[in-house]
Amino acid sequence: MDIIYKRLTENKLDTFIQMRINQLHEEGATEEIDLVPNLEDYYNRHMADGTFVSSLKY
Repeated sequence: MDIIYKRLTENKLDTFIQMRINQLHEEGATEEIDLVPNLEDYYNRHMADGTFVSSLKY
């Protein structure tokens, strides 16, 4: 089985954010606020200025 890595782009950001929220829940975080707007802002800003890069494994 081959593993394919793809650079995170804006069109996969919804998936990445949901994965991040799932990770936080698995680590015991409880959702008291909607994290999506803050995470979207963070990732969009840092992907744009090159200070955040990630890959998704398929």
